[in-house]
Amino acid sequence: MVGYKEMKTIRNSWIWIGILCLVYACQKNEGRDDRVVDMALLTEKTWYYNAWAGDAYGMDREDLLEALRLERGGILKTVDFGGRQESVAGTWENTGNVILLKYNAGKQVEWNVQRSGADYMTVMVNQQGVREYRTDLGYLDNLTADAYLVNEYTEENHYRTRLGADVRGNVNLREAFLITGENEYASMENHGFYWTERNTGQAFDVDGTFQEIRFYLRIGKNEQVKLRDLVTGENLPERLPEEMELSADSKNSALHVSWLPYEGAVYYRVEVFPENMDLTKPYFVSRVQPRGTRLLKIQHSTAGELNKWTELVRGEKYVVRLTALLFERGVDVVNDEYSYANLQAVSYFTKAFVWE
Repeated sequence: MVGYKEMKTIRNSWIWIGILCLVYACQKNEGRDDRVVDMALLTEKTWYYNAWAGDAYGMDREDLLEALRLERGGILKTVDFGGRQESVAGTWENTGNVILLKYNAGKQVEWNVQRSGADYMTVMVNQQGVREYRTDLGYLDNLTADAYLVNEYTEENHYRTRLGADVRGNVNLREAFLITGENEYASMENHGFYWTERNTGQAFDVDGTFQEIRFYLRIGKNEQVKLRDLVTGENLPERLPEEMELSADSKNSALHVSWLPYEGAVYYRVEVFPENMDLTKPYFVSRVQPRGTRLLKIQHSTAGELNKWTELVRGEKYVVRLTALLFERGVDVVNDEYSYANLQAVSYFTKAFVWE
């Protein structure tokens, strides 16, 4: 007969075996030895590695979140995580446990896979260090981070271009910083479900053909990650406010907003705010309006990203803001669910009105 102490020892042994199984996936995956690479389990998936190295505001370290895909046929893709855009970066090939990544720019990276399964990979990179790749980093949620150009006229009627930014998709975000150079950074403003740049009034000039922008983000208690975006010099043409011919007419329980559209691939968003332009309290936010749009009728039944039209008070003053949107090249504005995170430039125009 097995005594109490023996039973306790057996129970504790099984607990430790269970823990080791979780850590090492029991070196099996449905009977498979996970030390032997099965490429069928590794292809057609996005693999993430958080290279966070403790340097919150630097630009020079290779500490960005890495996201890449091993496509069938030996195609290597990288994923710009901030905007969720995929691009072909090179090719890959494998021999046994070794996967060789060949980038178009000439760099080669060797992965010696120690263990792997359907959602995890432990790899020795260039015989120098071990990395843990996963198909899902749960703390990221639906995070996106985008930097773009903002054009606007100041109260003194001076036209300027500054840097704008938008981070959203993660309600557990606790800190967000916009980094424009080595130890050149600024905290971002929290607007509830999204964060934006702080409007310091400082003009922004793109250095050369593009400028790299980085984001430092702290999620939850202590998950930290850095993302990047590239801002190019492509911009919307300058327009005076009067040239936009923006009008907002309240009649028959509806607001009729009209404007003169730009030529080319420019889209629009219409928003309605309180008179003090508190951006955290919109009454209406339209869906992105197609190129060439010149009129939007807003009432309680108008579809939009947000509609609180019934809260408007007759006789009170409000402000309509029209945003002209230029997206990055190659972005499918209509069908891409992350097109909002791939802006190139925006221009703002406002018009006050009385709700009658």
